[in-house]
Amino acid sequence: IPDLKSAIGINDKFLFVNELFGGSMEKYNKSIENLNDLKTLNGALIYLNELKIELQWNSSNEAYQKLKDLVSRKFE
Repeated sequence: IPDLKSAIGINDKFLFVNELFGGSMEKYNKSIENLNDLKTLNGALIYLNELKIELQWNSSNEAYQKLKDLVSRKFE
């Protein structure tokens, strides 16, 4: 996955915006851009973890798992 933004389908985008970013398209876009700009999987996972803490995501949330999987695939 060279670009997260283009890899996320419309249904997943709305799932992420609503479930993970409290309906904020702005916060979603900024976070995806930041994840895209990171150069290593470790850096991306640290950033994802910071978002998880800040936005109080549950680790077992399906949307969170989906996003984490996409981020991991970006660096494979």
